[in-house]
Amino acid sequence: MSDASVYVRSMAYNNAWSNHRLLRACAGLTGKQFEAQRTGISESEYATEFQTRNVQSGQGVEFGQ
Repeated sequence: MSDASVYVRSMAYNNAWSNHRLLRACAGLTGKQFEAQRTGISESEYATEFQTRNVQSGQGVEFGQ
């Protein structure tokens, strides 16, 4: 296996693990907490999950468009 394929596999594994952790954390939130305004990169956990799903599906659509 080439170094590049090892790198790509490890990045894909890390991405899947990160998404699993995010979805697990979101599952513990109430609907109000999930949609609450946040400071930082995304305006809410909903916006974060929306962006994650669009990037994974290849759409790459910005939240709110």
